[in-house]
Amino acid sequence: MDQDHTIQHVPDALTIDVERSSASDLFIAVIPALQSGNIRRAGFLFYIAKFRAQLEMDCFPPDNQMDSPAVAFSALSEQMGPVINQKVCSDPETLKTILDRIACWHRKIDNGFQPDWKYTHRANLEESCAKNDMAVNAFLKGMGGICTLLGDPEYFHAYQTVLRYNTATDSRPTQQEFEEAKTFLTAEEKRRNIQGLFYSPEQ
Repeated sequence: MDQDHTIQHVPDALTIDVERSSASDLFIAVIPALQSGNIRRAGFLFYIAKFRAQLEMDCFPPDNQMDSPAVAFSALSEQMGPVINQKVCSDPETLKTILDRIACWHRKIDNGFQPDWKYTHRANLEESCAKNDMAVNAFLKGMGGICTLLGDPEYFHAYQTVLRYNTATDSRPTQQEFEEAKTFLTAEEKRRNIQGLFYSPEQ
């Protein structure tokens, strides 16, 4: 990926074309959205950036795997992901709004689009989009379940206890409070048969 591109061009988080912009531009637009406190916009841009990255790499397989854009995309995802996930899951309504927007999101790769890396062959766009659709739908299903769980006040309170135990430095819950919250979350996820923090239906 062209490093100068990411340094010199900073897309506007509010006006960026979410349908046609490259994955790198979408990732970069997350930063000003986060800095301005617009968590709904930041979360939406972050998640679609990840799907756009997958689509671009499927459509335009890089010639040199040693210089694959997957490395840069993965680094951006690992850097932003924990912050984004924690913030959006701390507000179920925000998470629901983001998921609704992703469900309506359309991505387009115009004929003149060129990725930031060297490639030789362009893959079938229809097949790549179908694969991308499957990834988006799986994400929406999984996060939709999380959103349902977090919408329950008692579950949300227990989730916040676990979160504070794992991240807080002040007013950290006790080990007993953490264990009680974890037990409740696991039981509730199992009762509803929804994959959450501690339970998976495949278990």
